[in-house]
Amino acid sequence: MSLHGVDLDAMLAVVDNRSYARGVRYAEQHAVVRMHWDDPENARAGTVHGRDGDFYQPVAYFRELGGASLGFAKGKCDCPVSFNCEHVLTTMQEVKMMDEGNLFGAGLNAERIRELLT
Repeated sequence: MSLHGVDLDAMLAVVDNRSYARGVRYAEQHAVVRMHWDDPENARAGTVHGRDGDFYQPVAYFRELGGASLGFAKGKCDCPVSFNCEHVLTTMQEVKMMDEGNLFGAGLNAERIRELLT
């Protein structure tokens, strides 16, 4: 399913202010190393470079809202927080930038775009 029409507001409603701020900052720093869509699971999985040099594997799960729209359902991660953390939000912010067509405005080169879309 296409990312167009994904409702990201639900994700913002489940994270605390600190996680939100970190997630946005990580996305602005291009901490997402790779992402892929898991169609059977309606999930966006990724690898995010954390602040201490660790790599985390967040997964954002979506539910169908009707038509071609998806809504955020829950996020899991292998970081210590493990649920709806800043790494899930970072991945979602990256998706939001992609969905808004800001690929080049966000400073992403062609190689980075290919990494994100595979």
